[in-house]
Amino acid sequence: MNFKKLEDLKESRKVNFEELSKITGKSVGGLKKMWTNRKVSVEVLEKLAKYFKMPIAYFFDESNAPRSVQQVGDNNIFFSEIDNDDNNAVKENRQEYKLREITILEKELEFVKRERDTYKQQVEDYRRIIEKMR
Repeated sequence: MNFKKLEDLKESRKVNFEELSKITGKSVGGLKKMWTNRKVSVEVLEKLAKYFKMPIAYFFDESNAPRSVQQVGDNNIFFSEIDNDDNNAVKENRQEYKLREITILEKELEFVKRERDTYKQQVEDYRRIIEKMR
């Protein structure tokens, strides 16, 4: 994960740990520890990505940072000047970004499937208990 991107968003939007604590449901101390250790749980990262209106994959893209950023209202518009010589490199970076995003989405899908299976098992367990009680 590119933790610097998370730090940059926090600083550029002038968000303090107290506000992030309300968003994530984590204590201020817990968030500061995450920042110090440079480790964020998937749950917290999902909440932060939603708050900052960024895809989760954004935090894993190491290479294709925009050259200039202009903020308009609550939305960020990214402008990047690209020379013709850079076109191939940009295309490769986009492909790498898409592959990373696919990988992340696959992992998220697997997580959701495991959660679904867990809930299915719990439902079956409750059904058995109800049947025994009848």
